[in-house]
Amino acid sequence: MISMYTELLIRFFSQITWRRTPVPVVNASPDRAYGAMELWLQQHKKIKANSSRGHMALPKPFVAVWNNVFKETGELRNPSHYVFKDLETGFATIMKKPKPVKSAVDVNFYLEDITQRNFFEYQIQTLFPDGNLAYVPVDYTSDEWYRPPNEDFTFAKLLGRQNLLLRMDNLADNSALEDSGLSGRTVRMTFTGTLSGWIPFQPYKVPLVYSTALVVCDEDGNELVSVTRDLEELN
Repeated sequence: MISMYTELLIRFFSQITWRRTPVPVVNASPDRAYGAMELWLQQHKKIKANSSRGHMALPKPFVAVWNNVFKETGELRNPSHYVFKDLETGFATIMKKPKPVKSAVDVNFYLEDITQRNFFEYQIQTLFPDGNLAYVPVDYTSDEWYRPPNEDFTFAKLLGRQNLLLRMDNLADNSALEDSGLSGRTVRMTFTGTLSGWIPFQPYKVPLVYSTALVVCDEDGNELVSVTRDLEELN
């Protein structure tokens, strides 16, 4: 499930462009960003494999997205259930409402100069039209999320289409953390935020009930009265 949410973040920040061209976005923490970008260049046949072009030679701009493992939000979980009825099979699929969780998000933008930084900052702000909040759409029904080893989580399809809340906590210039070289210091802008997501529970099946019968007996077990109620309309 974590890989699903990481891919959603990559797609979200892939909306950013430079000179009308989408900016490469990789999944990596700051200490692995350059290596991940070089691997991206190899996979897209921009450079030959095993031919490192060096730290400062990597093309900019590019973006590195990193999100931590999910933690419980501390909010009270909804105790109700989802119920999906199948009249043909006579069974209902029942799943607890998913657990609300959150993950810290760290996105680093590696840029050539202040001009790029200002342009990127403007684009980032436009991604958050509601102050510091944005909604990241996710379609849990899509088969793309359940490739191995995630095929065991296909029950998450029951969640349908959702919008996950992404909050921007801070946007800062971290250029001072980059090494300077002959071609000058890399401009690095860091986005920190919080993604709210869901961890779904394994569903289970129960038979559908079409009628109930109440039987009242005496002390000897003899039936005194019985009442049968048809419940088919409730299914």
